[in-house]
Amino acid sequence: MIRRFISLNVRLSSAVHRRLPWRFTRDFFTFYYDLIAERILQQRPDQVLDVGAGKRSAFMDRLPPGLPTVFVGLDSEFDEIVHNRDLEYRVVSDATRPLPFADGAFDLVTSRSVLEHLTDSDPFFRESHRVLRPGGTAIHILPGRNAPFALINRLLPNRWTKRLLSFLYPDIGGWGFPVHYTNCTYRAIRAALERNGFRVEAIHCRFYQSTYYRAFLPAYLVSVAYDLLLWGLRANRLASQLIVVARRDDT
Repeated sequence: MIRRFISLNVRLSSAVHRRLPWRFTRDFFTFYYDLIAERILQQRPDQVLDVGAGKRSAFMDRLPPGLPTVFVGLDSEFDEIVHNRDLEYRVVSDATRPLPFADGAFDLVTSRSVLEHLTDSDPFFRESHRVLRPGGTAIHILPGRNAPFALINRLLPNRWTKRLLSFLYPDIGGWGFPVHYTNCTYRAIRAALERNGFRVEAIHCRFYQSTYYRAFLPAYLVSVAYDLLLWGLRANRLASQLIVVARRDDT
């Protein structure tokens, strides 16, 4: 009975979703992968480090075969990264510790949904700066600390959040690690990168986070109205998701 109710609400919410502007609902992970692939094709880097690589480095789907670039992945979970066949090298390590690579080893460092799990992102940014070559690029995607789902996530114990999400969306499974959202706002992420030797080239903001509530149509509709308002106002400090592009600055 409950499952049927949730399924109906998800279908109705999806119907509304399809009628919203594409620039508003655009999938930011797709955008993130596109940005990485575009940067690789333009700059032809020697080595790329994918932090939090997991089972797939999905930007590889956008690259032609035969590139001379060496792709290295790092993840704290052996059971995840061992399955990643997109990479030449797979390293099991924690992003909160010194990165096990030489100074200036990489032209590009990326991370996907990693920064929100760090209690302090500054050591990671310092290490990213160290392992990047002068002029090297970092591209990170992260959730916004001030989004409603992030506020709820911080208020509820992690085990409750995992149980609730697993119940509502059992097909997804495996709901991650504790989150802290340190420096996960428009201003804070810029400041953190700049104080650790980066020059920020761009910060892209997404405001649409209503899909978290698609299991209950009334909540979804209220959330859509809120997200559309933020989008129209360009209220970047309340963004639900950010992509930041920064370059190692040695000036």
